[in-house]
Amino acid sequence: MMTGRFKVDDGSCRVEGELTFETVTDVLKQSDSVFKTGSGALVIDLSGVTRSDSAGVTLLMEWLRRARQADLELHFQQIPEQMRAIARTSGMEPLLQ
Repeated sequence: MMTGRFKVDDGSCRVEGELTFETVTDVLKQSDSVFKTGSGALVIDLSGVTRSDSAGVTLLMEWLRRARQADLELHFQQIPEQMRAIARTSGMEPLLQ
């Protein structure tokens, strides 16, 4: 079974597993609470992502949208090359900088 997990430990956020069409809905639900904190900065570490498709990149875009709505500054760390390639191909890579 394919899985993806969003973990929060001591204020740091980390994504582990797969970010695919089958998993992103669950990962999005798992991340809901971090976008309700108000102003500040949020860092999401993607070094634990083992596989992704375009749904994973769409998830990053959704997180950016939610961060803007919550007045949070969002930064992604360790974006896997597979996700960067999809973002580059679709013209979304500048949004991930």
